Amino acid sequence: MKPNEKTIKEFKKIYQDEFGETIFDSQAYEKFLRLVNLLRVVLKEPSPNGRNSHISGSNLFDAEFKNVKLKE
Repeated sequence: MKPNEKTIKEFKKIYQDEFGETIFDSQAYEKFLRLVNLLRVVLKEPSPNGRNSHISGSNLFDAEFKNVKLKE
């Protein structure tokens, strides 16, 4: 998922409002992707054997969440 300029701008405003810090676009981009990845992990249903088998190496997420977009 690659956020567009509008998404980054909105994320920067929300970040400023929440934390009182102004961040660069590059920082906002990285923080946005980290947040989306965290949400994907948190919202993922556990596997039947009780392990998070979907978390391995750089392939953290399966195709089920590949195109998920945040609600505005």
